[in-house]
Amino acid sequence: MKPTFVMLIAAALVTGPALGADHEVMIRGMAFQPASLSVSPGDTVTLVNAEGAAHTATARGGGFDTGRLKRDQSATIRIAAAGSLSYFCKLHPAMKGRIAAR
Repeated sequence: MKPTFVMLIAAALVTGPALGADHEVMIRGMAFQPASLSVSPGDTVTLVNAEGAAHTATARGGGFDTGRLKRDQSATIRIAAAGSLSYFCKLHPAMKGRIAAR
């Protein structure tokens, strides 16, 4: 039996809206990799520390702060709205990154 038009609409209503995408930023080599990331509002970004030294990811202007991440620890942030977020490591201020949401 072939699905009818009504059955296809019902299936679309049950699944609901699409969830945001997941992105990953690795902290290695005293840098955020990638240093620049393009996302959409609703997406999540997980920052993973792959180094022995502790690091933070702290947004300029106070949008987010992961706190100290030790080796193999991670923190996930959700990007709520369109715009650009610059961030850095409080412990190593030369480490900088940027997230652009469109």
